[in-house]
Amino acid sequence: MAIEKHWKSISPVNFTSDGSSYGEIQVTSTKHFRVKQQVIVKSSTQPAITLEIKRVTSTTAMVLGDKGNINNRYNLSAYLASESAIVYAKEQPRNEIPQKEYERACFEEEPVVAKRTILVDKLGNLIDEDNPLPTDATLENASIEIQYPSAGNIQNVAVSNPLTEEEITLPNDTSKFEIQIRGHEDSFRLAFASGETSTNYIYVQRGNSYESPMLNVPDNSKIYVASERKSSLIFEIISWKDPI
Repeated sequence: MAIEKHWKSISPVNFTSDGSSYGEIQVTSTKHFRVKQQVIVKSSTQPAITLEIKRVTSTTAMVLGDKGNINNRYNLSAYLASESAIVYAKEQPRNEIPQKEYERACFEEEPVVAKRTILVDKLGNLIDEDNPLPTDATLENASIEIQYPSAGNIQNVAVSNPLTEEEITLPNDTSKFEIQIRGHEDSFRLAFASGETSTNYIYVQRGNSYESPMLNVPDNSKIYVASERKSSLIFEIISWKDPI
């Protein structure tokens, strides 16, 4: 059964406090519960009843009521946490949203006047400076300094014949480099070990260059290149050193 057409079942979730007279319940987690979803509430002393989710107000709270009007509420004060009150859901068809309602829900009012593509959390709240993206990183009294490579160094290396490997020594402390054939006249092969331009190489298509990631390589590091078809070409290499 296609999951995009159905809500999956949700295992029983415990009440953390007694149900309220206006349908609000506090639970361990509202994860996977959706507005308009049919749920079952029961306890050790109260019968199982089927209700509809009207609001999911937080990660631990939601409001239930009889099926139908979004403003319906159900008195759940008889369902007590001390009597093992729980809520759960069976697998069921997803709530249908008319196409025109979908379009309206995605539209942002003036002065924006556009369909929204915005970051929200799992409760639909906007991600902004007051509600930032969650992270598991912890920084205490930390000072973060972003360093960039310093001035570049340019090398021009001539190659005479195609498919003939040429060794290029990068300047000491190189942290990044870019290489291309002057005028983009040919494709070329790039390897990081001697003899590998014919066996284990990166193929750079004519008209393109290769840009390395940030590197941490020893002094006198070498790269190896070979043009694919043409002779008498110039390889152009620009490299950047670690910041001082």
